Order: sequence, then structure tokens, then C-alpha cells
Amino acid sequence: MNLAELASANGLHRVGARPRLWSYLAETWYRRDFFFTMASYRMRSSLETNRLGVFWLILRPILDAVIYGTIFGLLQGDNRPPDYAVYVVTGVFLFQFFTKCLNSGSRSITKNRALVQSLAFPRITLALSEVCEQFLSLLPSLALLLVFLPVMGHYPNPQWLFLIPLLVLY
Repeated sequence: MNLAELASANGLHRVGARPRLWSYLAETWYRRDFFFTMASYRMRSSLETNRLGVFWLILRPILDAVIYGTIFGLLQGDNRPPDYAVYVVTGVFLFQFFTKCLNSGSRSITKNRALVQSLAFPRITLALSEVCEQFLSLLPSLALLLVFLPVMGHYPNPQWLFLIPLLVLY
């Protein structure tokens, strides 16, 4: 009996070995409270350091929508679509969510290097925590969007439900 067989017979495994996909996903699901709690605490701490707090989560997308709407509105001139403001606001809100998820998710492992080196856990939970944090910061903007669209003449209809799978795909 060689050393590998002896180790596996005693329940030992190689350090740093990649687990099977289904066991990795099961471990990630088991630790779902970890990444949700980490996201909520991280978001809360960032809001406490910001003087505007939650108001900033609403103000920044509005300012970006005004800037993009003005710039592209001037560039397009009279060739704007009929519901230009609705498209700009919705696009800016969702684009910011998407870019923040990609940027912070891609840096999540290197940003939490000490945590990665000291504990054994699925590393995907760090990226999921970042996405969860960005989703929590998107919620006030979505609430504002649900108020803004009816003011602009777009009342709720069943097509709005397509927003749910769109956000899940992000």
C-alpha cells in the first residue's frame, strides 16, 4: 500500500486539492449566510462612512443619468427615441449595477487575501458577497425607478417581471 492509498483510507486528502463541483456548490450553499452577512455588514460600514448615507445610493445614479442623458441627448439632437428619459434612467441604473458587480467581484479574492489564507471555505462566496452587496445597494435605486416610470407614463405591466431574471443573470 502506497502513501496515497493509506491517506485516503484514513480520510485524509491533499491540501489545496480542488473539490468536486457538486460538493463545492453544496459547501457554498451551506455558507450562504456567510456571504449575505458579509455583504450587509460591508454595505452598512460603507454607508456609515459616507455623510449622505442611503441618500447617496439614490443621488449618484440620478446624477449619472442626468449627465448621460444630457450628453447623449445633445449628441443625438432630434433623433432621440420617444421615451428617451426612461431608457437612459433604466439603462444607467442597471449598467452601474452590472459594472460594480464585475469590478468588485473580480477583485474580491485579492482584496480578502488574509481571509483566504487563514480559513478554508469556497472562494466563490467572496464574489457572491460582492454581488449581494451591490444588489442591496441597488434596491433603493430600483424603488426610485418604480416611482419614476409611472411618473413618465409607464405603468406596471407583466413585462416588468422580466427585470427579475435579468437581475438574477447579473
